[in-house]
Amino acid sequence: GQLLELLFGDRGEPAQCGAGSGMRNRLTAGMNRLRAWRKRLRFMALKYRIGGRNRYVTCTGKVDGTGAQAQAVVSVMLFARAIGAHYVHTPFAMIDHHPGSASDWAAQWERFFNFGQSEVPAATVHRLGIPSVKVTSPFQVTRPGILYLIPHCYETWGLSSAPLPGLLAELRARFLSDKAAAAAPPQALRIAMHVRRGDVVPDGPHAQRYTCTDKVNRTYEHLIAVLDRLGRPYHVTLYSQGDPAQFQDLQDRGVAVANDLDPFRTFEQLVLADVLVTAKSSFSYLAALMSQGSVLYEPFW
Repeated sequence: GQLLELLFGDRGEPAQCGAGSGMRNRLTAGMNRLRAWRKRLRFMALKYRIGGRNRYVTCTGKVDGTGAQAQAVVSVMLFARAIGAHYVHTPFAMIDHHPGSASDWAAQWERFFNFGQSEVPAATVHRLGIPSVKVTSPFQVTRPGILYLIPHCYETWGLSSAPLPGLLAELRARFLSDKAAAAAPPQALRIAMHVRRGDVVPDGPHAQRYTCTDKVNRTYEHLIAVLDRLGRPYHVTLYSQGDPAQFQDLQDRGVAVANDLDPFRTFEQLVLADVLVTAKSSFSYLAALMSQGSVLYEPFW
């Protein structure tokens, strides 16, 4: 989808006092640019030193939530394509927030995303006798003839983005291949707003992922002002958790609130939306990557 960054309020840094602050800021900016160039040079050296030889990479070792794990798989696929390595697929083994059997929950998400379609299973590579090595950084993928087990490749995400549009198109096709809802788009524009609640509260351990309801309301007002100028019919659904009364103002304006909906159904609706407003969440961030609609992205990385 088209990522349009939506700025929520004042995100600037506090002003620094003192005559030397300007020089310190310039030095810091210079050092950051130098680190970025060093990283880019390391990636280019990695790519051209080992490109075309037999290296295998697979994503494994994560036990966090659905969105984070699926996004990690995408990052490893992207890295493999960027350097010419072979991506081999390891199914989800453990995904957090499982309502019952952990293995059944992981298997459901594996079938739902369908990321392993047309990919060589990592188990096949193991059976061929290719040795495996656990690494924590994509910059450690240096030798041919090795299957590298890595939890994610976020470190090189911005350096290996050229294959990303093609990869996302393939993953979207795999995902939608068994989804009947994708067959007949409705007449009205589908507007999906994702708002994190549940385990995300203002004073909890994940407070940085919380978006206050006032900001959600302002986002809705800005969005509706644009949609009204287009003159097209639309339907807005807000996907969240907990007590729907927390979004009563939006309900009074005609917004449908889908609280505690089945997460599989929620993700599908986020991907299929014509306009998606993301939360500070890997769940809706991944849906945005797979979307072909317009996306209003609230930064959280």
